Amino acid sequence: MNSRKRRFGFTIVELLVVIGIIGILLAALLPMVTGSRESALTAKCKNNMHSLAQGLISVAQTHEHGHFPAAGMYRSISWKDRKRKTYYSHRPWISNNGVIPDLNGSTPSVYLGDVVHFSDAEDAVRVALTNGAIWKAVNEMYEVYRCPAHARAYEKANDGRQPGWSYMMNQEFGFNQDGAGAINFFGAGINGQITVSTESNGKRGSGQASRGHDKVLILAEIQGVEVADSKHGVSLKPVTGGIEADAVLEYTRESMGFNHPLGKKRYGGNVAFADGHVDTIMMPTDNSYIKDLTRYLCQGYDVPKDGSRYTPNNTDK
Repeated sequence: MNSRKRRFGFTIVELLVVIGIIGILLAALLPMVTGSRESALTAKCKNNMHSLAQGLISVAQTHEHGHFPAAGMYRSISWKDRKRKTYYSHRPWISNNGVIPDLNGSTPSVYLGDVVHFSDAEDAVRVALTNGAIWKAVNEMYEVYRCPAHARAYEKANDGRQPGWSYMMNQEFGFNQDGAGAINFFGAGINGQITVSTESNGKRGSGQASRGHDKVLILAEIQGVEVADSKHGVSLKPVTGGIEADAVLEYTRESMGFNHPLGKKRYGGNVAFADGHVDTIMMPTDNSYIKDLTRYLCQGYDVPKDGSRYTPNNTDK
Protein backbone atom coordinates (compact mmCIF):
# COMPACT_ATOMS: atom_id res chain seq x y z
CA MET A 1 0.00 0.00 0.00
CA ASN A 2 1.48 3.31 -1.15
CA SER A 3 1.51 6.15 1.30
CA ARG A 4 1.65 9.79 0.25
CA LYS A 5 4.41 11.99 1.57
CA ARG A 6 2.91 14.88 3.43
CA ARG A 7 4.28 18.33 2.63
CA PHE A 8 4.75 20.82 5.42
CA GLY A 9 4.79 24.60 4.86
CA PHE A 10 3.05 27.90 5.51
CA THR A 11 0.01 29.10 3.68
CA ILE A 12 -0.17 32.65 2.37
CA VAL A 13 -2.58 33.56 5.13
CA GLU A 14 -0.20 32.27 7.79
CA LEU A 15 2.71 34.20 6.26
CA LEU A 16 0.66 37.39 6.20
CA VAL A 17 -0.25 36.90 9.85
CA VAL A 18 3.41 36.41 10.82
CA ILE A 19 4.50 39.44 8.81
CA GLY A 20 1.74 41.48 10.41
CA ILE A 21 2.85 40.46 13.90
CA ILE A 22 6.47 41.35 13.10
CA GLY A 23 5.33 44.73 11.77
CA ILE A 24 3.39 45.45 14.94
CA LEU A 25 6.37 44.52 17.08
CA LEU A 26 8.70 46.71 15.03
CA ALA A 27 6.30 49.63 15.24
CA ALA A 28 6.17 49.22 19.01
CA LEU A 29 9.94 48.88 19.41
CA LEU A 30 11.06 51.59 16.97
CA PRO A 31 10.14 54.57 19.19
CA MET A 32 11.94 52.90 22.09
CA VAL A 33 15.08 52.35 20.01
CA THR A 34 14.93 55.88 18.57
CA GLY A 35 14.29 57.33 22.00
CA SER A 36 17.25 55.45 23.45
CA ARG A 37 19.48 56.74 20.67
CA GLU A 38 18.36 60.33 21.17
CA SER A 39 18.81 59.98 24.92
CA ALA A 40 22.36 58.76 24.34
CA LEU A 41 23.11 61.76 22.10
CA THR A 42 21.66 64.13 24.69
CA ALA A 43 23.73 62.52 27.44
CA LYS A 44 26.89 62.78 25.34
CA CYS A 45 26.19 66.45 24.66
CA LYS A 46 25.67 67.12 28.37
CA ASN A 47 28.94 65.37 29.19
CA ASN A 48 30.71 67.52 26.62
CA MET A 49 29.25 70.71 28.04
CA HIS A 50 30.17 69.66 31.55
CA SER A 51 33.78 69.07 30.49
CA LEU A 52 33.94 72.45 28.74
CA ALA A 53 32.38 74.27 31.70
CA GLN A 54 34.79 72.61 34.13
CA GLY A 55 37.63 73.61 31.82
CA LEU A 56 36.49 77.23 31.85
CA ILE A 57 36.24 77.19 35.62
CA SER A 58 39.68 75.64 36.04
CA VAL A 59 41.20 78.33 33.83
CA ALA A 60 39.41 81.03 35.85
CA GLN A 61 40.65 79.57 39.13
CA THR A 62 44.26 79.87 37.98
CA HIS A 63 43.83 83.41 36.63
CA GLU A 64 45.46 86.21 38.63
CA HIS A 65 42.18 88.11 38.97
CA GLY A 66 39.83 85.14 38.93
CA HIS A 67 38.35 85.87 35.53
CA PHE A 68 36.92 83.40 33.09
CA PRO A 69 38.41 83.23 29.58
CA ALA A 70 36.93 85.81 27.27
CA ALA A 71 34.00 84.85 25.10
CA GLY A 72 35.08 87.50 22.61
CA MET A 73 37.07 86.87 19.51
CA TYR A 74 40.52 88.28 20.21
CA ARG A 75 43.91 86.74 20.97
CA SER A 76 44.90 89.05 23.80
CA ILE A 77 42.58 91.36 25.69
CA SER A 78 43.14 94.11 28.22
CA TRP A 79 40.88 96.54 30.03
CA LYS A 80 41.17 99.37 32.54
CA ASP A 81 39.22 99.82 35.76
CA ARG A 82 38.09 103.17 37.17
CA LYS A 83 41.56 103.76 38.56
CA ARG A 84 42.91 103.25 35.05
CA LYS A 85 44.79 100.18 36.19
CA THR A 86 45.30 97.77 33.33
CA TYR A 87 44.44 94.09 33.64
CA TYR A 88 45.03 91.34 31.14
CA SER A 89 42.58 88.56 30.45
CA HIS A 90 43.05 85.11 28.96
CA ARG A 91 42.83 84.32 25.32
CA PRO A 92 39.24 83.63 24.27
CA TRP A 93 37.93 80.13 24.88
CA ILE A 94 37.99 79.66 21.07
CA SER A 95 40.16 82.01 19.01
CA ASN A 96 37.98 82.42 15.97
CA ASN A 97 38.71 85.85 14.57
CA GLY A 98 41.65 87.51 12.89
CA VAL A 99 45.21 86.32 12.44
CA ILE A 100 46.47 83.98 15.16
CA PRO A 101 49.72 82.04 15.54
CA ASP A 102 50.15 78.70 13.85
CA LEU A 103 50.30 75.48 15.86
CA ASN A 104 53.92 75.96 16.92
CA GLY A 105 53.13 79.44 18.25
CA SER A 106 55.40 81.29 15.85
CA THR A 107 54.53 83.42 12.83
CA PRO A 108 50.87 84.18 12.04
CA SER A 109 49.91 81.88 9.21
CA VAL A 110 46.16 81.40 9.21
CA TYR A 111 43.59 84.12 8.72
CA LEU A 112 40.32 82.88 10.13
CA GLY A 113 38.03 85.61 8.89
CA ASP A 114 34.83 86.35 10.77
CA VAL A 115 33.62 82.77 11.23
CA VAL A 116 35.43 79.46 10.94
CA HIS A 117 32.74 77.17 12.28
CA PHE A 118 31.39 76.47 8.80
CA SER A 119 34.72 76.84 7.01
CA ASP A 120 36.06 74.20 4.65
CA ALA A 121 39.53 74.96 5.97
CA GLU A 122 40.11 72.19 8.50
CA ASP A 123 43.42 73.73 9.54
CA ALA A 124 41.66 76.97 10.47
CA VAL A 125 39.24 75.12 12.72
CA ARG A 126 42.12 73.20 14.29
CA VAL A 127 44.08 76.38 14.97
CA ALA A 128 40.99 78.10 16.40
CA LEU A 129 40.48 75.32 18.94
CA THR A 130 44.11 74.68 19.83
CA ASN A 131 44.70 78.40 20.45
CA GLY A 132 41.65 78.64 22.69
CA ALA A 133 42.13 79.09 26.42
CA ILE A 134 40.67 75.73 27.48
CA TRP A 135 42.13 73.39 24.84
CA LYS A 136 44.53 71.78 27.29
CA ALA A 137 41.94 71.82 30.09
CA VAL A 138 39.78 69.39 28.08
CA ASN A 139 42.74 67.10 27.36
CA GLU A 140 43.07 68.29 23.76
CA MET A 141 40.02 66.34 22.59
CA TYR A 142 38.23 67.68 19.50
CA GLU A 143 35.04 65.72 20.09
CA VAL A 144 34.37 67.53 23.35
CA TYR A 145 33.54 70.62 21.29
CA ARG A 146 30.87 68.84 19.22
CA CYS A 147 27.30 67.94 20.14
CA PRO A 148 26.58 64.65 18.33
CA ALA A 149 22.98 65.67 17.53
CA HIS A 150 24.11 68.99 16.09
CA ALA A 151 26.96 67.32 14.18
CA ARG A 152 24.56 64.76 12.69
CA ALA A 153 22.19 67.48 11.47
CA TYR A 154 25.07 69.56 10.13
CA GLU A 155 26.63 66.63 8.25
CA LYS A 156 23.29 65.81 6.65
CA ALA A 157 22.97 69.35 5.30
CA ASN A 158 26.62 69.84 4.35
CA ASP A 159 27.76 66.82 2.35
CA GLY A 160 29.12 64.92 5.32
CA ARG A 161 31.36 67.68 6.64
CA GLN A 162 31.78 67.98 10.41
CA PRO A 163 31.13 71.30 12.17
CA GLY A 164 34.08 72.90 13.91
CA TRP A 165 32.19 73.21 17.20
CA SER A 166 28.63 73.03 18.52
CA TYR A 167 28.69 75.37 21.50
CA MET A 168 28.70 79.11 22.14
CA MET A 169 29.93 81.00 25.21
CA ASN A 170 27.80 83.73 26.78
CA GLN A 171 29.08 87.13 25.65
CA GLU A 172 28.82 88.38 29.24
CA PHE A 173 32.05 86.52 30.02
CA GLY A 174 34.37 88.69 28.01
CA PHE A 175 34.62 91.20 25.25
CA ASN A 176 32.42 91.85 22.30
CA GLN A 177 33.25 93.60 19.06
CA ASP A 178 30.67 96.29 18.36
CA GLY A 179 30.40 97.79 14.89
CA ALA A 180 33.50 99.94 14.44
CA GLY A 181 35.55 97.75 16.75
CA ALA A 182 34.72 99.19 20.16
CA ILE A 183 35.53 96.72 22.92
CA ASN A 184 33.28 96.45 25.95
CA PHE A 185 33.96 94.49 29.10
CA PHE A 186 31.07 93.27 31.24
CA GLY A 187 32.99 91.26 33.81
CA ALA A 188 32.83 87.79 35.30
CA GLY A 189 34.53 86.91 38.57
CA ILE A 190 34.96 83.34 39.80
CA ASN A 191 34.62 84.20 43.50
CA GLY A 192 31.27 85.17 45.00
CA GLN A 193 28.62 86.37 42.58
CA ILE A 194 28.89 87.32 38.93
CA THR A 195 28.19 90.83 37.72
CA VAL A 196 26.29 90.95 34.45
CA SER A 197 24.80 93.75 32.39
CA THR A 198 21.04 94.22 32.41
CA GLU A 199 18.57 95.67 29.96
CA SER A 200 15.96 98.39 30.27
CA ASN A 201 13.50 99.13 27.47
CA GLY A 202 15.46 96.80 25.24
CA LYS A 203 18.77 98.63 25.70
CA ARG A 204 21.63 96.43 26.78
CA GLY A 205 24.11 97.59 29.38
CA SER A 206 21.68 99.97 31.11
CA GLY A 207 22.58 98.60 34.54
CA GLN A 208 24.47 96.00 36.52
CA ALA A 209 23.19 93.09 38.56
CA SER A 210 24.78 90.38 40.68
CA ARG A 211 23.80 86.79 39.97
CA GLY A 212 24.72 83.49 41.52
CA HIS A 213 27.08 81.21 39.59
CA ASP A 214 24.33 78.60 39.34
CA LYS A 215 22.03 81.02 37.49
CA VAL A 216 24.25 82.58 34.81
CA LEU A 217 24.49 80.64 31.55
CA ILE A 218 28.05 80.16 30.37
CA LEU A 219 27.57 77.79 27.38
CA ALA A 220 24.67 77.01 25.05
CA GLU A 221 24.19 75.01 21.88
CA ILE A 222 24.35 76.39 18.35
CA GLN A 223 21.09 76.04 16.43
CA GLY A 224 21.45 72.98 14.24
CA VAL A 225 18.16 71.05 14.07
CA GLU A 226 15.24 72.45 12.12
CA VAL A 227 12.13 72.57 14.28
CA ALA A 228 8.66 73.13 12.83
CA ASP A 229 5.45 72.70 14.78
CA SER A 230 2.36 73.95 12.95
CA LYS A 231 0.16 73.36 15.99
CA HIS A 232 2.03 75.88 18.09
CA GLY A 233 3.44 77.97 15.26
CA VAL A 234 7.05 77.32 16.23
CA SER A 235 9.72 77.41 13.56
CA LEU A 236 13.42 77.51 14.40
CA LYS A 237 15.65 77.27 11.37
CA PRO A 238 19.12 75.75 11.64
CA VAL A 239 22.08 78.11 11.55
CA THR A 240 23.97 77.93 8.28
CA GLY A 241 26.56 80.65 8.76
CA GLY A 242 27.21 84.18 9.95
CA ILE A 243 27.58 85.43 13.49
CA GLU A 244 25.31 82.71 14.86
CA ALA A 245 27.94 80.13 13.95
CA ASP A 246 30.84 81.68 15.84
CA ALA A 247 31.88 80.85 19.38
CA VAL A 248 30.09 83.75 21.10
CA LEU A 249 26.40 83.86 22.04
CA GLU A 250 25.42 87.48 21.45
CA TYR A 251 21.99 87.28 23.00
CA THR A 252 20.92 90.70 21.73
CA ARG A 253 20.52 89.18 18.27
CA GLU A 254 20.94 85.40 18.60
CA SER A 255 19.09 82.52 20.20
CA MET A 256 20.31 79.32 21.79
CA GLY A 257 19.85 76.02 19.96
CA PHE A 258 17.39 73.24 20.79
CA ASN A 259 18.86 70.11 19.19
CA HIS A 260 17.40 67.25 21.23
CA PRO A 261 13.94 65.71 20.66
CA LEU A 262 12.13 65.15 23.94
CA GLY A 263 8.95 63.56 22.59
CA LYS A 264 5.55 64.97 21.58
CA LYS A 265 7.18 67.38 19.13
CA ARG A 266 9.10 69.10 21.90
CA TYR A 267 12.81 69.87 21.79
CA GLY A 268 15.36 70.63 24.47
CA GLY A 269 18.61 72.56 24.54
CA ASN A 270 21.47 71.80 26.90
CA VAL A 271 23.01 74.72 28.76
CA ALA A 272 25.95 74.92 31.18
CA PHE A 273 26.10 77.40 34.03
CA ALA A 274 29.02 79.21 35.61
CA ASP A 275 29.14 76.83 38.57
CA GLY A 276 29.71 73.93 36.16
CA HIS A 277 26.32 72.19 36.28
CA VAL A 278 24.39 71.38 33.09
CA ASP A 279 20.61 71.45 32.55
CA THR A 280 18.23 70.80 29.67
CA ILE A 281 15.85 73.66 28.88
CA MET A 282 12.60 72.89 27.06
CA MET A 283 12.04 74.88 23.88
CA PRO A 284 9.06 77.23 24.27
CA THR A 285 6.02 76.51 22.12
CA ASP A 286 5.82 80.25 21.46
CA ASN A 287 8.61 81.11 19.06
CA SER A 288 8.49 84.79 20.01
CA TYR A 289 9.75 83.81 23.46
CA ILE A 290 12.86 81.88 22.35
CA LYS A 291 15.04 84.98 22.09
CA ASP A 292 13.78 86.32 25.44
CA LEU A 293 14.52 82.98 27.09
CA THR A 294 18.08 83.09 25.75
CA ARG A 295 18.53 86.63 27.05
CA TYR A 296 17.17 85.80 30.51
CA LEU A 297 19.47 82.78 30.84
CA CYS A 298 22.50 84.82 29.79
CA GLN A 299 21.59 87.51 32.32
CA GLY A 300 21.14 85.01 35.12
CA TYR A 301 17.40 85.11 35.77
CA ASP A 302 15.95 82.01 37.41
CA VAL A 303 13.73 81.05 34.46
CA PRO A 304 11.44 78.00 34.26
CA LYS A 305 13.01 75.02 32.50
CA ASP A 306 9.76 73.84 30.91
CA GLY A 307 9.71 76.64 28.32
CA SER A 308 6.80 78.49 29.90
CA ARG A 309 6.71 82.26 29.48
CA TYR A 310 8.42 84.32 32.13
CA THR A 311 8.96 88.05 32.58
CA PRO A 312 11.48 89.42 35.10
CA ASN A 313 10.15 92.01 37.52
CA ASN A 314 11.61 94.37 40.07
CA THR A 315 11.72 91.69 42.76
CA ASP A 316 13.98 89.40 40.71
CA LYS A 317 17.59 89.51 41.82
